[in-house]
Amino acid sequence: MRQAEEYGIPMTRSLMLEFDDTTIHIDDQFMFGSEIMMAPIFKHSSIFTDHDIRDIYFPKADWEHYFTGEKIEGTGQTV
Repeated sequence: MRQAEEYGIPMTRSLMLEFDDTTIHIDDQFMFGSEIMMAPIFKHSSIFTDHDIRDIYFPKADWEHYFTGEKIEGTGQTV
């Protein structure tokens, strides 16, 4: 909230605002602040009955799964 107040940077922002312009084409992921990346699941997959899945682009940075604490090394690739 401080960045939004001081600099006018929105809380919810495009990946491009935090990373380089290679993320400009990504329109289904976004940042919440500068540290939390959101990648919502928009539709249920009928192939998998236990859970839904989706591809996620990880910009070059160190990431941590919010719920499990698993460390993920961002390599600038889609997983």
